[in-house]
Amino acid sequence: MNDYQILLVEDDPDDVELSKRVFEKCGLAQQVDVVEDGQAALDYVFGQGTYAERGFAKSLKLILLDLKIPIIPGAEVVKQLRSNPQAKHIPIVALTVTGIQREALEKGPYPVDGYLRKPLEMHTFLNLYQSYVKK
Repeated sequence: MNDYQILLVEDDPDDVELSKRVFEKCGLAQQVDVVEDGQAALDYVFGQGTYAERGFAKSLKLILLDLKIPIIPGAEVVKQLRSNPQAKHIPIVALTVTGIQREALEKGPYPVDGYLRKPLEMHTFLNLYQSYVKK
């Protein structure tokens, strides 16, 4: 089992594939799990549904969250995680193509810790990784 885990919440298969390449180049492919929607992200973190046997994701150190995901939108996922005492400390980095939703999340009551533009670039991800995971 890994000492830490990264959760990628992304519904676009092309973006998932590009992100996986970045993780592989960084030597982190084994630490990344992928889910495709907001409900699956919350289930993963809180150990519900498919992840009920595992319980709360204690080793989760970073969430990379696409803001435009199905079932439960990214902003609502952030709200639910930030409202929960167990999960509010987990760094959440929003993945975005444009900065449209960025302003709303920065000024809202449930801020994210940072932003990355899609598709991920290796040097940008490594800087973020160093900031949030390898403190």
